[in-house]
Amino acid sequence: MTAQEQGDNSASPTSAPQACKRCYLRKRKSQCDRRRPRCTNCVEAKVQCEVSVKTSKRTLLIQTTDLQNNTKELQERIDWLEAFIVSAHSHLAGISDLPTGHTLDSIHDQGPTPQSLRDTHNFVPSWEDTSSSPVPDQNHSASPDLYLSLSALATSGLVMRDSFDTAADVSSHSVYTSAAHNPRFPAIETALEYARAFLGEYKQGYHCVALDEIEEDLNLVYGENGLTSPNFAASRFRSFTVLYLWYCMRRGTEILNETDKQYAQTCRSFAMRELTHVLAQENLLAVQALTLLCAVAIHEPGGPSIWQLLGLAARTAIALDLHRRDDVYLASVSGSMDQAVLIRHNEGRKNLFWALYSLDRLTVLTLSRPPAIQDAIIDVEFPSIPVTRSSIGVSDVALRIHNLQLRIIYGKVYESLYAVSVKTDRPRAEGEAIVADLMRQIQSWYSSSPLKVPFAPISEATTSRQVTDDISYHQVVMALHRPSRLISDVSSDFIRTLKGSADISVDLYRHYWSKNQVIINWNHLCQLFTSCITLAYCFTEHISRPDLNDIPASEIIRRFAQCQDLLARFGPTWPESQKYQTMFNALVAPLVNSVVTSQQNPVTNPADNTDSCITASVTNTDSTGDESVDDMSWLLNELLADTENVGNFSPNAVIRGLWDDNTITNL
Repeated sequence: MTAQEQGDNSASPTSAPQACKRCYLRKRKSQCDRRRPRCTNCVEAKVQCEVSVKTSKRTLLIQTTDLQNNTKELQERIDWLEAFIVSAHSHLAGISDLPTGHTLDSIHDQGPTPQSLRDTHNFVPSWEDTSSSPVPDQNHSASPDLYLSLSALATSGLVMRDSFDTAADVSSHSVYTSAAHNPRFPAIETALEYARAFLGEYKQGYHCVALDEIEEDLNLVYGENGLTSPNFAASRFRSFTVLYLWYCMRRGTEILNETDKQYAQTCRSFAMRELTHVLAQENLLAVQALTLLCAVAIHEPGGPSIWQLLGLAARTAIALDLHRRDDVYLASVSGSMDQAVLIRHNEGRKNLFWALYSLDRLTVLTLSRPPAIQDAIIDVEFPSIPVTRSSIGVSDVALRIHNLQLRIIYGKVYESLYAVSVKTDRPRAEGEAIVADLMRQIQSWYSSSPLKVPFAPISEATTSRQVTDDISYHQVVMALHRPSRLISDVSSDFIRTLKGSADISVDLYRHYWSKNQVIINWNHLCQLFTSCITLAYCFTEHISRPDLNDIPASEIIRRFAQCQDLLARFGPTWPESQKYQTMFNALVAPLVNSVVTSQQNPVTNPADNTDSCITASVTNTDSTGDESVDDMSWLLNELLADTENVGNFSPNAVIRGLWDDNTITNL
C-alpha cells in the first residue's frame, strides 16, 4: 500500500450516510466502512471511490444548513460584542460599518449623531450633518466631570424600580426594526393619541418637548428602521419616554389592563436603552433628556434622586447659556440660520430652560433643597404668548407663565425662610415682615390667575386646574407659617393660619380623590403628607397654647382618619406610600391617646359616613400612654422646623424617603 493510500486510510475522515457505488454493486454493502474520501475496500483495490449523486446533494444540504447556523451564531455574537462596545464608548456607534482591520482612530469622537431637536422644533435644524450644523458651539464636548457624571448615568441604565408589574425583555424584540411591527408597542394611531393627550393635559410642567416634535418622532420610530437606526436614537428616547409618562399619569385615574402595562414597560425599556446616545454630549439634547428623566423620577418610586438629575441638567443648561437673554444667547449661535427658524429655535430653548426651572423650584419647595439654578443669574425672557387659546379657553402659554411665576415664589420662600444663609437671630418683627411680603406676592399670584378672567369658561377642565392652583397656594402658605430658620417659634396667629391652610389642603385632596383626578406621583404624595403632619402639629399647638381654642377629640380623630385614608390610597400603585402611612400613624398615635385620655371622652364613631374610620394601627397602638402632649408638640415642632438637632426626624428626611424601618419603629 502506498503512502497516499495509507494517508487516505489512516486519517479521520467523515463517514458517508451510505455505501459507495463499487461496494453497493458488488453486493458488499455491509462490508463498506463508508470512509471518505475513499472507503477501505476501494483503497485496497486501488480504485476510485464514488457515492451516488443523490447522496452528495443530501450531504451538501446538511453541511450548508450547519454552516448557516454557525454563521448566524457568530453574527449574533458579533452584534452583541459591538453593542457592548458602543454602550461603553458611544463615539464608536459606527463600528459595524467599518471594514475589518480598519483603525478605530479614524472615528471622530463625537458620539452618534441622532436627528435631535429637528427643523420642526428648531432647537438645532439638523444634527444629521454635524459639519454644516448652524450651531456648532452648542455641541460642546462635555467637560470631564460632567461627562463622567452623564456617562455613569447613561451606562447605569437608569436604575429605577419599575412602576408596573410586567417586565419587558428588550433583547427578545431585537428582531423588529420598526415599532409598527412589534406587538409590545401600541398602534401608531394610539401612540399619537396618547402623546397629544399627554402634552395637551399635562404640558404645563413638560414644555421641554413640543407636539410637532413628538409627532415626527413617532412617525420615524414607527417607520422603516425606526427601532434600529442610530439617527433615530433621540426620537426613540423622546417618544417612548412621553408615552411611558402618559401611562404613569393614567395609572392614578384609571385601572390599566395588562396590555397597557406591557406597553408602558416596553416604552420605558426602549427609552432607557438610548441613554448612551442622548447623553453622549453636553448639548441641548442632553438637557432635554435629563429634564424628561426628572419627570420620570417624579412618577417612578425609587431610583436616582431628582435633585441630582436636576443638578446635571442645570449645569449643562448654564454651560449652553440657556438661562441668558436673547441677545446673549443668540450671539453664541454661529452660522447662518433663517430668521423664522432662528425664532422657533429661540422659543424652543426658552421652553426647555423654563421646564427645567419649573421642576427645579418644585423640588426646592418640596424637598427643602437648595436650587440648582440661582435666580440672580437668570435673565432669559418667558416664552411668547400665542394668540390662540387652549381647550379650556385660556392661552396655554399664559397658564404656563402663571405656573412659572408660582415657581419663582417657591424659590423666594426657600431663600427667605429655609436656606442656610438665613439669619437665625433676626428680630421677630423683621421675620414676620418678610413673611407678610411673601404672602402678598402669593395672594397676588392667586388672584391674577388666567382662569379668573371673564372669558374663561366654567368646565371640568378649568375646575380641575383651579383645584391645582388652590393646593399650590396653600402649600406656600403652610411653608411661610410653619417653624423655619427665619422664625423658629411661630406665633399663635401663625398657627391659626397654618391650620386653616392644612385643613383646606386636606379637603382639596379629598375632593380631588372623589373626582379620580389625583395623579399618583412623588409630588402629590409629599404635599399630602406635609399637609397631614402640619395638621397634627397645629392640633398639638392648640392643645398646649391657652390662647388657642380647644379642638374636640372627635374632630382630631376624624381629621386623622381622613389623612390616613388619603395616604392609603397611594398604596396600590405607589408601594413607598406605606412608609409614609407608618410614619403618620406613629406620629399621631401618642396624640390621639393623650387627647382621649385627658378629656375622658373616647369617640366610638370618629368618622362621618363619607370618611374612613381610623384603623387599629392608630387607635389600638402599643403605646404605654407615657407620651405627653408636650412631647408630641416638641417632636412635630422639630419635624417641621428641620433643625440640626433632630437628625432623621425632619421633613426633609421624611419626604426624601430616607427613613429606614428601624427609625420608623423607634419613632
